[in-house]
Amino acid sequence: MKNQKGFTLVELMVVVVIIGILIAIAVPAYSKIKESSEAKACEANMRTIFSAIQVYRVDKKEEPTDVKQLADYFEGAVPTCPSAEDAEDGEYNIVNGKVECPLKDKDHGSYGGDGGSETPST
Repeated sequence: MKNQKGFTLVELMVVVVIIGILIAIAVPAYSKIKESSEAKACEANMRTIFSAIQVYRVDKKEEPTDVKQLADYFEGAVPTCPSAEDAEDGEYNIVNGKVECPLKDKDHGSYGGDGGSETPST
């Protein structure tokens, strides 16, 4: 039995602890990067929708009241907030000429109206 080669229990435990530490560092970093990229994608979506609103105003000579009215200006579907669980929850709102993110808890802000963004910096 003394000639058997392999890892001792202590060596295996050290490896498990090291892997646990690496995971503990990587998961929060990944979550922060994911949230930041979703916020930036949300802002880009709001800018795109605001551009579609401007084209809609020129074409129809009226203000859109719902993003669904802008469907003709997008290939596929009107963009939704990437942080939303499903498409209905992520549908943007048009309020006083601004495009607002529907997810108030994510604090992605709004875009438009005065031509500027009120999106919090990330």
